[in-house]
Amino acid sequence: MGYRTNNKLPLIEKAPNNNGVYQLLFSKALAKINCKLTVIRAPKKRILYMLQKGEIDFYPGLGFNNERAEFTHYFENGLHYRAATISRSDVDDLTSFSDMRGKTILISQGANYDKKELEGVYIRYVYDLSIGKAIELISLEQADFYAYNEDVMLYYLSKYPTKEIKVHQCCSKDHPMYLGFSLHSKHIDITPNPTFNEQEVLSVTNQKQQLTPSSIAYQFQQALKTLDMNGDTAKIWQQYSTVNMHEGTVLNSTKDN
Repeated sequence: MGYRTNNKLPLIEKAPNNNGVYQLLFSKALAKINCKLTVIRAPKKRILYMLQKGEIDFYPGLGFNNERAEFTHYFENGLHYRAATISRSDVDDLTSFSDMRGKTILISQGANYDKKELEGVYIRYVYDLSIGKAIELISLEQADFYAYNEDVMLYYLSKYPTKEIKVHQCCSKDHPMYLGFSLHSKHIDITPNPTFNEQEVLSVTNQKQQLTPSSIAYQFQQALKTLDMNGDTAKIWQQYSTVNMHEGTVLNSTKDN
């Protein structure tokens, strides 16, 4: 597994510490198929380059775009994702990305985002951007907004509360988180996807290829499905987090943990 160097708690600690949901979840899934997890940390652009070359096997939570689809196969990792946006506390509630027009949003270099949704919004790219850095820049009025994984955002703010920052539950719906597996990995074997529709746009549900059952990647995918269906994935999340990954709210029963 490859991942960038900064933390994304409760998913992963800052390098070189790899503790978190990702390490436990994927280690447990791989143990089911007699494999072991090795974690490589580097800046995101470097990790994506390594994924493209097959030097790492997978990236744990990867946004889809056509460029990445040329060298990556996507499948669900059992977790869920929904974005939330933070701003200074005096900003009116956001209802859509159009409310950000004329303002500045922070984007991490190498991040995947929809340019159409952010039309009219100024973008400030920041190297290896973290939630803490985003809060600092917004508090200093050097930017207006930052959109990120809602669960991770709430987790951070539960640990480091501040009255200067407001969370807007905008502008994303809950959806599965997808793992990106390198098409050049030695652990993948693919065949043309018989349900691929050339008339439809490429997407995680309309990929050109599918995994063959004999490949390690396929077995890994099935192991993750089993963990999710058995409730083990949810238990792993609860072990590390004070945030409910499906509801995006702080759990009262674990606030003191």
